[in-house]
Order: sequence, then structure tokens, then C-alpha cells
Amino acid sequence: MPKRFRRDKDEKIRKIYGVFSELVEAIGYERVTTSRIAEGAGISVGIVYHYFPEGKPAIAAGLYERNFMRVMNLEAFDGSDPGRLETQIRDHIRIHRENMELYRAFDHAILTNRDLFQSLKRERREMVEARMEQLGGQGASEERIEAYLTAYNVVDAVIHRHLFVDPVFQTDEELVAFLTKLIKSAHAQDFIR
Repeated sequence: MPKRFRRDKDEKIRKIYGVFSELVEAIGYERVTTSRIAEGAGISVGIVYHYFPEGKPAIAAGLYERNFMRVMNLEAFDGSDPGRLETQIRDHIRIHRENMELYRAFDHAILTNRDLFQSLKRERREMVEARMEQLGGQGASEERIEAYLTAYNVVDAVIHRHLFVDPVFQTDEELVAFLTKLIKSAHAQDFIR
């Protein structure tokens, strides 16, 4: 694809994400429509569907994956540096807090489109595998990929529960300490390699 067209595509996708985020914050996911997104981005509805064939659930999923990429730090979960793991968990909490409405939108999207969620799980696995291969070392065995994804999903689920449903701890620092200890314990028990 020529560079000009790629830049134009990236700019349109960036606009779609930006408008979607603003609308979700302002009026909630349920009231967001592709027409409103297109109007806010200054593009046609057809362009929105061109880049996101499943509509707003796919946009929510794309934003969720961007956040995953921001917090994906495989090295933090290797058990060798508790400080790095604590920082990773704090970043995860911060990103959840900064994007609470988008995470709620994603929850709604996956409840209405389970196929989309399964597709995201496959893409996430591929991203983790590619990152492990970049890092070298022990490589990207199925066992290591699964161990990382399990650890990440546990951390994500507990943070999600803490922020969205019912606080699990009095403070975020208590949550960080608990999750750090949990991941270190799992590593020591050889659940995470």
C-alpha cells in the first residue's frame, strides 16, 4: 500500500477512535451510533464500516487492544523483578481508571458479539507470541504464551472487578501488593514459567 494511502487510513482510524471515545464518555456506549461516529470524524458511515465491519463493537475492541498493547510487558511477569511487576500493575490500574467508560463499552461489546471476542483472543495470543520471539531467550513456547496470558488475565480480571464492581481492597496499593504477591507465588510454584 502506498505511503499516502496508509497515512490516510491511519488518520481515519485515529479519528474514528477519537470520536468514539469522546461519544462514549459523553453519552455512553448504548447511545453511540455509527452515524454519530462518522459525523464527528467527518467521514461517511461506509468508511466506518470499511475499517470496522462489525461497527461499534469492533471499534471498542480495537481500543481495548490498544490499551492491551500499552500494558503488555512480558518481562514484568517473569518473576525476576518485583519492582517491575509492581510498576506494570500500577500502570494497568491507571490505564483502567483513565479509560473506565471505554472498558465498560468493551464489556458491553463482548457480551453482544462473542465471535469478536474470540477473534481478539487469537490476535492477543499472536501479539504475545511475536513479542516473545522478539525478546529471544526461552522463546515463545505454547506453555510460556499460555502462562503469560493466564497471569495477565488474572491481573486484568481482579483490577476490573476492583474498579468496576466492588473494591477488593481499601486502596490501589493494597491491590498492587496482593497481585504482585500472587504472580510471584504462581511463578514460584511454576505456574508461570
